[in-house]
Amino acid sequence: MAGPDRRRLIGAGLRESPGLLARWDARFLHAGADTRDPDTTVLWFLCRPGFSEGTADEDGPWLQFVWRLPDDGAPPAERAAAALRRLAEEDPRAYADCIAGSR
Repeated sequence: MAGPDRRRLIGAGLRESPGLLARWDARFLHAGADTRDPDTTVLWFLCRPGFSEGTADEDGPWLQFVWRLPDDGAPPAERAAAALRRLAEEDPRAYADCIAGSR
């Protein structure tokens, strides 16, 4: 049951610190389980130019990403902290999968 705890901790961390993703022009959407592998945490986020400055055009271009975090056996709090640290230090658009977007 480490997956639900990890998802809850990551989601709470991103809601408490929206700047972690905003610096990359991204906004947290949801943390859930991969339907094919319930032990894998999936984070969904939306990117729009201008999120970081608060000037994003809601009708402008956007991309939606997912980042899959397989269970690595680490305790949930440790794994969540590592995920939040990576989001703070590295642009997640470089390692997450783009799954949708505007033309």
